[in-house]
Amino acid sequence: MDEHETLPMPIAGTRRQRRKKLTDLMVAELKPNKRKRYFHPDPELPCHGVRVLPNGQKSFYVVIRDPWKKQRWIKLGNTAELKIEKARDKAREVIDRIKQGKSAFEPPPVKPDSVEDVVNDWLARHASSLRSGDEVGRVLKRHVLPVWRDRPFVEIGRSDISNLLDAVEDNHGPWVADSVGRITKCRGLVRHAARHLPTALRRQNGKGQEGGPPT
Repeated sequence: MDEHETLPMPIAGTRRQRRKKLTDLMVAELKPNKRKRYFHPDPELPCHGVRVLPNGQKSFYVVIRDPWKKQRWIKLGNTAELKIEKARDKAREVIDRIKQGKSAFEPPPVKPDSVEDVVNDWLARHASSLRSGDEVGRVLKRHVLPVWRDRPFVEIGRSDISNLLDAVEDNHGPWVADSVGRITKCRGLVRHAARHLPTALRRQNGKGQEGGPPT
């Protein structure tokens, strides 16, 4: 963002008047300067206002210096899509985060790997080196993925495995259930799958709490 863009200053020799409250209607009526962009402050909330471009596009911004004295221009949204009260709410959150030295917005949560992601990754990396690799892949794809395919891997616990094995035994017999049980508890698969656990969950599992594959 342009650090040389400044806020409007009162004209010399004129008496400063108290600004009116900025409303959505007033924002809509802000006219562009065809020669340069400008920033119209929000008198109700310091560091917040509207940036108007020469082409008429208007957006709500927070203009603030972070704890390291660097000026930040943070876009909140287009005025055509965001009402000013909502913009003020977002601005307050952003201002508070910047003052604390954080990023302007909460980072989006990281999508956890699904069971299918973990299984496919393990098969691609290790199945070919196993004499029973083809059989392991067949069992996982036939009996495990149809049940857990899209579930986050970190949510699979001991009770889930017990329920799965019970269902396999009821539908395919105890021998198949034993085969599925051996594969789901395979140490190589468990060690590989553990790499997909967030650090916090690894610590929890180390303390005996349920979450992730049992060993």
